Amino acid sequence: MLEDLKRNCIRQKFFERLIKNGDIYSIRLIGKKNIRILFMFIYDCGREVVVLLYAFEEKDNKSKSKYSYNSAIEIAKDRINKILE
Repeated sequence: MLEDLKRNCIRQKFFERLIKNGDIYSIRLIGKKNIRILFMFIYDCGREVVVLLYAFEEKDNKSKSKYSYNSAIEIAKDRINKILE
């Protein structure tokens, strides 16, 4: 489904583009826990594909906590840099 929607996924209820963080997108999974999956799109062999960067349980809103959204974004950015090297 995600590869079919591509960047239009943000029109769906549980998806968002993290504008301040380049081309990182987020999926929010609804359930007993607040699960987030950060991902990006890249071109590979002439087609756009989804790369899952980091999945985590968002437990804390404090920006410096290891369970915060900000910490997860930093991990995702580090992984993007490694992918693009």
